[in-house]
Amino acid sequence: MAVVQPPALPPMMVAKSGNYMYVFTYKNKWDPANKRSRRVNSKKVGKIEGGNKEGLVLFDKEFMDTHPELIEFKVSHKGRNFVCEPCDKDTYDLGKVRKLTKLHAGATWALDCILASTPLGRALKRIFSEHNRDLKILSLAYYIVLERTNTMNNYEEFAECTRLPWGGRLCGSSIHRLFKAITADRIDRFFDVLADYYMEEMGEDFFKRRFIALDSTSISTYSALLSKSDFGHNKDGDDELRQINVMMLVDQKTGLPLFYRLYDGAVPDISTVRRTIAEESRMGIATQFVLVSDKGYPSENNINDCLCNQVSFLFNMRCQNQGFVQQYIDEVYADLLKVGTYEPFIGQHAVTSTGEWRYDDYPVQGKNKSRKGKAKVYLHIFYNEDIYTEKKKILMKNTVNVLKKVKEGKKLLPAEQNIRDKYLTEDKENNFSVNEYALNEKLKYAGIKVLLTDCVSNSLEAFTAYAERNYVEYAFNTLKYRLGCNRLRVSDDEALEGKAFVQFIATTLALMVRNRIKKYSTENESKKDSLKFVYSSDYKVLRILNNIFVTKLPEGYLYDEVVGKKRKLFEVLGTELPSSRVIKGQEYTDEDEDQVTESEDELTDEIGETVI
Repeated sequence: MAVVQPPALPPMMVAKSGNYMYVFTYKNKWDPANKRSRRVNSKKVGKIEGGNKEGLVLFDKEFMDTHPELIEFKVSHKGRNFVCEPCDKDTYDLGKVRKLTKLHAGATWALDCILASTPLGRALKRIFSEHNRDLKILSLAYYIVLERTNTMNNYEEFAECTRLPWGGRLCGSSIHRLFKAITADRIDRFFDVLADYYMEEMGEDFFKRRFIALDSTSISTYSALLSKSDFGHNKDGDDELRQINVMMLVDQKTGLPLFYRLYDGAVPDISTVRRTIAEESRMGIATQFVLVSDKGYPSENNINDCLCNQVSFLFNMRCQNQGFVQQYIDEVYADLLKVGTYEPFIGQHAVTSTGEWRYDDYPVQGKNKSRKGKAKVYLHIFYNEDIYTEKKKILMKNTVNVLKKVKEGKKLLPAEQNIRDKYLTEDKENNFSVNEYALNEKLKYAGIKVLLTDCVSNSLEAFTAYAERNYVEYAFNTLKYRLGCNRLRVSDDEALEGKAFVQFIATTLALMVRNRIKKYSTENESKKDSLKFVYSSDYKVLRILNNIFVTKLPEGYLYDEVVGKKRKLFEVLGTELPSSRVIKGQEYTDEDEDQVTESEDELTDEIGETVI
């Protein structure tokens, strides 16, 4: 049998740049001055597969065209040498593979698997299947998750080297048209379908009590053209910028967002809860979900709306400026200080009172409230001695310092003047002393928390449910900072709803990844051979997996073999490994919704188009 002679390769070397190890050709030229040869005319001709120093060389098309003899060989970098070997004819022709497209694919494979375990993908396909918009939405969401930015200008470059649900062309104008096609009506229908799938998937568990965290945040914008943008109380301190507020509902058990709503930046948080309560009731999930919120939301109107719409709630009430709350605290104040009310599990005293809430069960705008409706409510009152002691120490120290300055005749700062007016008294001889009564009144409700609910009778269950509402904070932190969505980066109303919806899908995907890593860490905390993760590990995990490549073949996709730590990371995420066989790919055409005539209600004017 004839021995196939490997082709002669030009001098080559490797050099690292960023995350890649590139291959360069060069020539040696004698330097008479230094009496030694030096490298000249270096030119990049390829890179090492996987980004490592050793591995298969993926030559550039231009280099392959000038060296067609390499089609029958595979070249690897081992040690300091390049090794040229004939391709194995029993497997796919690696020489031809090198001429085909290689895409980053490990991270998007993991996201595909995670998505398949939820009803999210099915709901997207049900509502946005026209023109493959569901796949395009997911592709943009993957981009936001992996690149941690909502700036769409770089999407095309990202898509060129990454396997995505939609592998067709999506330029800036296509993305803008996609955003415009994601209307508020379609989003409402999406949440209706998602709720149906959610109920179908959970089965009997759907009818068990689940706590849903409710909160809002503000997202700043430089655009003055957005109708929902306005100046308001910006929660990030960007008071000089206009803002749009986002309210979100998050399942506290899974940490996954279930619903969101955009509303005007100038509208107070407490006002828009009424719309959210009505939406939740319409979605058919109100009877088994319990809204959990902080002190910004439990107004009398919102509590009435919850009861009218049969939406259960658990609200953290303000102890001051709400008379009925103070009344209940005063009634059990003595019991709060007793040893017998101390709960070791939470490290606080706890007392539960019951009351009757009167409301108008058939409210009519413009008419007086009838208050014929009535409902039993529970007030869980907690007293934290540590908080009380700390607040008392700070207030006493500040008051004594101000008293000393007053006696010495020193000038007071505005804050100190306020303390003087509230907590110091002056007698007829102009002598100042501490007003003990005023101090005690100020500290009376210090360390006390009141949770009002219509359905949770156990104080420990109520305390735990409220403590776990920080999941919504994780959601907003993921949306605004970890995914780079602290700015909307959209300048017209037509694209606003669509852009926000894609960001919501990206947030949901990112939280799924985060929750799976957290679950693995909790379940394997005591195991010596388990992987250890820190707060930002989810992004690092996806970046590592993204270095797994897939080869785009004429008959489909062929994933690289997964070994070592990368194999373990798929286990951490609870997903299967990429298939080792050729997977048939989706057929794409050059014709997308840029060229397709849509129904009349979706036709858009392309004049003055905004660049995303």
